[in-house]
Amino acid sequence: MRLRLTAWLLVMAFSNPVEGRGHYHQQVLDREWKTRKAACEQDQCRRFRQVPEEGENCVNECVSQVCYKEVYAESPLEDGEFDNQRAKAYANCIRREMREELKQRQQREKRDQEI
Repeated sequence: MRLRLTAWLLVMAFSNPVEGRGHYHQQVLDREWKTRKAACEQDQCRRFRQVPEEGENCVNECVSQVCYKEVYAESPLEDGEFDNQRAKAYANCIRREMREELKQRQQREKRDQEI
């Protein structure tokens, strides 16, 4: 568990900042990502609670099927494996996906207010 947390923190520390956005915006996206991840761990992937390292593929796919297919589908992680390069690619994909979702939500809210 500690190894996974440490690895995740390293990925966050060395990953590219969100392009054109401030540090605060990246924190908002990362907070949303953590929320989704926790929900997946508690619901869809709860069978891996005893050995979380075995559930990494389940959690990654649950958080984002699109990003999972883009980064891990051809060669899923082995139990306990950590691949820094793919973890960075996955983190960037998740942020990109969440930025797009946020943008769409804001556009819908703006349209709803105009009506």
